[in-house]
Amino acid sequence: MIKLGEIDMILKVSNQLVDYLEKNNVLTEQKEIYIFGARLVISNIIGTIILFLTGLITGYFMEAIMYEVIMSSSRNILGGYHCHTYFKCIAVYISLYICLLIGINVYWFNLIEIIILSILFLIIVLIYCPVENKKKQISQLKRERFKKYSCIYVVTYISIMFCLYILNSKYIQIMIYILIIINLLIIGGKIDYEKTKE
Repeated sequence: MIKLGEIDMILKVSNQLVDYLEKNNVLTEQKEIYIFGARLVISNIIGTIILFLTGLITGYFMEAIMYEVIMSSSRNILGGYHCHTYFKCIAVYISLYICLLIGINVYWFNLIEIIILSILFLIIVLIYCPVENKKKQISQLKRERFKKYSCIYVVTYISIMFCLYILNSKYIQIMIYILIIINLLIIGGKIDYEKTKE
């Protein structure tokens, strides 16, 4: 639930959607799952709109698109840290994007640092991914499948990074900062999951 000034737009919209579906006999059972899904979708849409607006305002719209695509795909495949409220999720998502923008304007990584970060990324993914959370636990079969997907994702990601480096593209730096963010979210997600198990 969004706690900023008692604004609960996500709850209202998702409840209205569920009420509409119930009245039209679309929902028959598992109402809570539909409500959770509706809230999640609405929260993601709001976060994406705010991200793109931030990208337009700062003049880094292409970077916002890259951030959205990479973060969405990595979260689905690798897992990672999940905030406990929708507001915190959106706030953290946008804050990390702003940190990325600050980073690319303050420090550029050289080839040795890119190689080191790539190796760390590979190691972290091999050890921790896919990262489960309390609300989304996966079976052993799915875990093995997502472990393979995680390895393919990392190899693809690192390959794209090195292609961008060879092409001397400015977007290599964005990829590196997103890689750092992904690593932090993986580690944070693993720590959070282990705490919930205690």
